[in-house]
Amino acid sequence: QARRASPETIKSQLGDLALLRSWAAGRPAPRHQPGDITINDLRDYQVGLLTGTASFTGKMLAAGSVATITASIRRFFQFLHAEELLAEDPTARLESPKKPRKVPGGVLTVPEIRRLLAAADGTTARSLRDRATIEVLYATGVRRSELYKLDVSDLDHAERLLIVRAGKGEKGRVIPLTRSAYVRVSDYLSQARPALASQHADSATALFLSVTGRRLGTSSLPNLLDELTALAGI
Repeated sequence: QARRASPETIKSQLGDLALLRSWAAGRPAPRHQPGDITINDLRDYQVGLLTGTASFTGKMLAAGSVATITASIRRFFQFLHAEELLAEDPTARLESPKKPRKVPGGVLTVPEIRRLLAAADGTTARSLRDRATIEVLYATGVRRSELYKLDVSDLDHAERLLIVRAGKGEKGRVIPLTRSAYVRVSDYLSQARPALASQHADSATALFLSVTGRRLGTSSLPNLLDELTALAGI
């Protein structure tokens, strides 16, 4: 919270720390307080995650996953040390596993994008919403979590801009919409959104609504994309 991280990031890092706490408490010489943890403990923990002996599921974790967990642990102990709650930071000399460089995969071609957009075409309220949603994703590159949080008031019609207020690290930004995306969103707002709206409070504010009049949920977009890619033959 002090770093102004998103709720999703906070939840994830709390999970990482909870697993470390459980592992430390089960050591032959149990560690019950942050001050009991040494750099050797943390190195053992990293090895355990890589080999599967310390992971919650018993599965070996990839180097990238262990590096992410290590970053969570490092931030926690750095914070305690900065607040003078720990005399020493056991992560000061702790190294992270090196993440292998990955070549981006699964990128859609331009013809596939056209087919995906065409698959969302239709005259129903849901079809108009789906097309507007895909157009915004393609035109702006907003994160999925940011798309869910967009409100009607975040669309600047005069300047054809989208205002993302709930960005990563609570950093907002303004993104120009392509003409095509703006037209599709405008069509959705005038022709489809009123039909989707309900008595639910989300209907008064949320830009993209589900068929029940609630804000589009976290499972809605993956399901939508699964349907559209199937229709598009991708």
